Amino acid sequence: MGQLKTVYEELPNEWQLIGGRGLVAKIMNKEVAPGIDPLGAENKLVIAGGPLAGTIAPQLGRISVGGKSPLTLGIKEANAGGPAAQKLDKLGIRAIIVEGIAPEGKFYCLKVSKDEAILVSADEYKGMKNYKLVEELYKKYDRKSAIISIGIGGERGYKSASVSLTDILGDPCRSAGRGGLGAVMGSKGLKAIIIDDSGTPPVDMANKFLFRETVKSWVATLKKDLTCGLLSEFGTPLAVASNSYQGTMPANNYSSGRPEGFQRVTGEVIKQNVWQRGGKMHGCMPGCVVQCSIIYNDANGNRLTSAYEYEGVAMLGTNLGITDLDAIARLKFM
Repeated sequence: MGQLKTVYEELPNEWQLIGGRGLVAKIMNKEVAPGIDPLGAENKLVIAGGPLAGTIAPQLGRISVGGKSPLTLGIKEANAGGPAAQKLDKLGIRAIIVEGIAPEGKFYCLKVSKDEAILVSADEYKGMKNYKLVEELYKKYDRKSAIISIGIGGERGYKSASVSLTDILGDPCRSAGRGGLGAVMGSKGLKAIIIDDSGTPPVDMANKFLFRETVKSWVATLKKDLTCGLLSEFGTPLAVASNSYQGTMPANNYSSGRPEGFQRVTGEVIKQNVWQRGGKMHGCMPGCVVQCSIIYNDANGNRLTSAYEYEGVAMLGTNLGITDLDAIARLKFM
């Protein structure tokens, strides 16, 4: 970022089958000293997919965002859905590594396509929240592009800031929320990454028939799995009730494990609202067969938020003493 340039490097042979958090750990251990400032120039932000991300294999298209965490001061990986990893794989890219720091006060967007990887000024987008930012970026870039971005918290270096990623509908609702990696991205002066895979061929397979048969078998297994079936019905908030009864649900700043009124925010109640209000379940990424992500509407049938997940209910709800599903959804959207 300091030199405002991009370069391509070959993935080492010994890392060919490594992706996601494993690749984050490999890169950080090899290239970053443990004692560096997590918001300084020596830290690196690593965004990595898996070796099969761009294929039709279900559940393998998620993405990892990593670096030295300003919260834990260790290597941190935050995982998210969305099509970003699949698009990177189709472009022949396993990981994006962001190094250095941009000139003070300056922010940039990284545009990645089959023809180029370039940094362009993002000063016009400074101060924008993620939803407004993505809305503006889609006026300029292909609507099918995947976008990875930060909001105001990341710009300001707030140590709890997350990284947002667009879902299959172009909604920046997927969050790499752990470890304050939005602050790391902001410290680099990187406001957004736009990934455009238009014009790229499907990922080539050595044995297409064997791969398809393996995927079919895997899909059949997932569809018969009891837990996957329950997640398809109730989403990840399925865990709210069981965690609360076990005493492990975050409540009132982790002062309790059984939130008062948790019965109002269980997966069963959310499902009832989804049915009545015209929401729906959908996949967090293309090819997902579990489809446990929730599009949640208000009482008038207007969308309040997407990716209404257990993490949102726990950290924006019960852990703050909030058991109003619509209020939690509004916080999730913000």
